[in-house]
Amino acid sequence: MRSLGDSAGINMKDTDSASFAAEWRATPTLALRLGYHYATSSLIARSLNFAVLSPSVNRHHLGGGFNYAITKNSSFDFSVLWAFKNSVSAFEAIPQSVGRPFGGFNPAATVNVWAYGGAFSVGYNYKFDQGDDSWFPTHF
Repeated sequence: MRSLGDSAGINMKDTDSASFAAEWRATPTLALRLGYHYATSSLIARSLNFAVLSPSVNRHHLGGGFNYAITKNSSFDFSVLWAFKNSVSAFEAIPQSVGRPFGGFNPAATVNVWAYGGAFSVGYNYKFDQGDDSWFPTHF
């Protein structure tokens, strides 16, 4: 185990991930979107004490949304995302000290890290016509 100030930081590992997404143009003005993302955990069980600083334990994410075109130049976007609950458990790590230069683990205490959550976004898009140098939309 390394100390927090060491070059290893909070001692996370690389992850592998895969994403899949699809868009369906239901009408000329409406596009529906759906996506899924999976990632392996970046947390190392022996260093969960610092995972509360960055609880990236979610492995499965599902997202969806739509785009609605108001005119040829303007549209609205709406999207939602859900990160499914996941948890990781390990023994509590004991930091390095003078009497324990390599740190250690406390088998009497367990650290449990879990997370889940959601997000949504709403956006307005405007595409300026080629040759249109105005900063604001001039027509709708």
